Amino acid sequence: MSEKYVVAEINALHDMGFKVMLKPHIWMGGYEFDPDNWRSNIDFKDPAERRRWFESYGDFIVSEAKIAEETGVEIFVIGTELVALSKYREDWEGLIAKVRQVYGGELTYAANGMNAANIEFWGSLDYIGIDAYFRLTDKVNPTVTELVKGWSPYESEIAGLSRKYGKNVIFTEIGFKSVEGTAIEPWRWDGEGGVSQQEQARAFEAAGIVFRNKPYLAGVFIWKYFTDMDSYEKRNLEKGFTPYGKKAERVISEWFGNGNEETGQ
Repeated sequence: MSEKYVVAEINALHDMGFKVMLKPHIWMGGYEFDPDNWRSNIDFKDPAERRRWFESYGDFIVSEAKIAEETGVEIFVIGTELVALSKYREDWEGLIAKVRQVYGGELTYAANGMNAANIEFWGSLDYIGIDAYFRLTDKVNPTVTELVKGWSPYESEIAGLSRKYGKNVIFTEIGFKSVEGTAIEPWRWDGEGGVSQQEQARAFEAAGIVFRNKPYLAGVFIWKYFTDMDSYEKRNLEKGFTPYGKKAERVISEWFGNGNEETGQ
């Protein structure tokens, strides 16, 4: 994606009154989910190779941070779901220091689920960031009550992590496809299952019930809305992650509204 396009989108969002989080991704193998060819697996046993990778990645991230600074982006994400690389604390802290030299806003990292608990550089960031895709059930068509129960162990871990570091949490992503069984493996781009707007809506409703009153949760970013009509996901709108025009959209609106009703049990 070109810098010109990114700047235009950020400016358009600011003009509409939105605050913006800029979250650069490394994409491997196109849009199809491939667990064997995924950014989480990037790693280097040779320290020299790892150093070269962090230097190259650092150049990329610093250039993106400069865009964030120039456009007044409120939050910048220094990395997304780099599970194997996230164990190198000193490398990340060095990168964070470089980013802070060019960007004055708030920083986070987007951890892959509860890999967040294994990361040791949260103290150098402003928020604990979590891409919140968790197995909430083993069944198709669960109730909201069952999904709320499914969140329980993860919520406890997330709250404990917030207390440990004295940092608020941001869900840098949370999303569910509009398919049957969406809460079984919500991280998957592929998978079987018939269309089910209801299951997607229930999954978001359960998340709202669990987290809407948690003081440690500073924000939520929904995966996935679009500013264009040409993406892979748009061509698969009916079963895709986007809540746009679906039952889940009303549920999300209620989550961020003032209502406290727990419906759809």
